[in-house]
Amino acid sequence: MSNKSPRIEEFPWGRIEWLADHASHPGAKTSLAKMIVKPGADTPLHRHDNCSEVIHVLEGAVAVQVSTYAPVSLGAGETYLFPAYTPHSLQNVGDGEAVLMLSFSNANRSYKAIAA
Repeated sequence: MSNKSPRIEEFPWGRIEWLADHASHPGAKTSLAKMIVKPGADTPLHRHDNCSEVIHVLEGAVAVQVSTYAPVSLGAGETYLFPAYTPHSLQNVGDGEAVLMLSFSNANRSYKAIAA
């Protein structure tokens, strides 16, 4: 167990605060992060080939894009699961920051950007 501050990654669209992953908890099998998305911003289209991802919206509203399907709207208290290999992105469609919890089924998740 670790009491140190989370590792933070900054992006043009917001940030990810890694609460538990391979870097902070060697030997972990899963990872957990808090993601903050700026109003109107969207994350790049990407996929994770070695794990599934669960997002849970804590605050705000997002539109989730999965592959080429129509976007799915999620608000506070709603959850979505992306199976491994599934291209996805999301956009903050609310007035304030969108705050989400992310969970991955691998502590050392892969990330592959997909050209739009």
